[in-house]
Amino acid sequence: MKRLRIEEVVEKFGDPNRLESIMELIACLSEEDREKHFGDILSAEESLYDWSLWGRPKQFIPDEPYYNVHLVLAGRGFGKSRMMAEWIRSKAMAVPGTRIGILGRSAADVRDVMVLGESGILNIPQPESERPKYRPSEAAVYWPNGSSAKMHT
Repeated sequence: MKRLRIEEVVEKFGDPNRLESIMELIACLSEEDREKHFGDILSAEESLYDWSLWGRPKQFIPDEPYYNVHLVLAGRGFGKSRMMAEWIRSKAMAVPGTRIGILGRSAADVRDVMVLGESGILNIPQPESERPKYRPSEAAVYWPNGSSAKMHT
């Protein structure tokens, strides 16, 4: 499947000052235009798991090597939990054996929001072959490729 860059879609179809995801822009097109330009992407099952299609521009963390710590200061409904769960998943899957720390105000907050929550690591759309396992006794999440995320307060 060809991966889309947000700049390509905006250049061709959207307003550069937009607030939508690529999928929201594509949804605004006629059915004919959607099929003509994005048929292969929209018909691929992998698109269901591709956060680059669903996230809004401000929900992406710069992919620079010196960005190791992130603070997302935003209001209710921004998508902070989903944004961080997707980022953690991408880092865990990119390099097998990656070790990640998840920090929160309390152990319950980390567990209930970032791991088990509606937009948490275990509940975001992902292929079954990549789905992590949560081990409560270890306060950790483990991916099939050997990556792990430990929960801290």
